[in-house]
Amino acid sequence: MKTPKEIVASYHAAMGKGDWKGARAHLKDDLVFTGPLDRFNKADDYIAALQKLYPMVEKVDVKGMFSEKDDVVILCDLHFKPPMPTMYVVEWYHVSGDKIARVQVVFDPRPMAGAMASGAPH
Repeated sequence: MKTPKEIVASYHAAMGKGDWKGARAHLKDDLVFTGPLDRFNKADDYIAALQKLYPMVEKVDVKGMFSEKDDVVILCDLHFKPPMPTMYVVEWYHVSGDKIARVQVVFDPRPMAGAMASGAPH
């Protein structure tokens, strides 16, 4: 059985390759996502939102990944295509069994809102 850190790393790797089916396979159906701009209670809704966001992403630069018991935290820079700014993001995952049950994302949304207001693609 994979550790929570291995499960989250596999999920991130699938997302990085644009393998949405593979990424979705790591999520519980009733996944709870909370962030500054959205909240979801279904994995399919969360994946659909990510699929809309990721065409704007150039790369994700993981600065660190830490785990304790069933929780995994990733610190990363999310590099967007111009004119969107690079954003520092903290992702907190809770793994239940062999699937991700909860994701909480923390970042300052103000630079994103400013770029969107100035004409960045939606």
